[in-house]
Amino acid sequence: NMKQAIKWYKKAANNGVLLAQHNLGLIYLQGMGTKRNDKVAFSWFKKAANKGLPLSQYFLGDLYVDGIGVKKDYKKALKWYKKAAVRKLPAAQYSVGAMYANGFGTKKDLKTAKSWFKKAAKNGNPKAINALEILKKSGA
Repeated sequence: NMKQAIKWYKKAANNGVLLAQHNLGLIYLQGMGTKRNDKVAFSWFKKAANKGLPLSQYFLGDLYVDGIGVKKDYKKALKWYKKAAVRKLPAAQYSVGAMYANGFGTKKDLKTAKSWFKKAAKNGNPKAINALEILKKSGA
């Protein structure tokens, strides 16, 4: 019963439970048991991200990249990806590498991209392994 789940998640989230805040972000982003609301999803992710939850920091990066619930902003995306990446979240480490590789939100820097891809690959991210192969084949 998603209505009940939302009720209890809100109760926990309003008491500072970061994972409940993150899960509410997912619920509103996907419209599970409620109408999809990207702005509300963004606000829940931001609450958890500001308190240091790496997964929410990563999601904020994605929302900024795609302009979901917020204006598209690659610099802010990179900021949030980096916060999660330094906490060793492999998907965020890959995303930081991709931002540097493509020059999104920062100057294009293949050396820095490669460094982040290596960290992500070491932590098991398959996209990072592929990105390193592409960089290697291109001579970077």
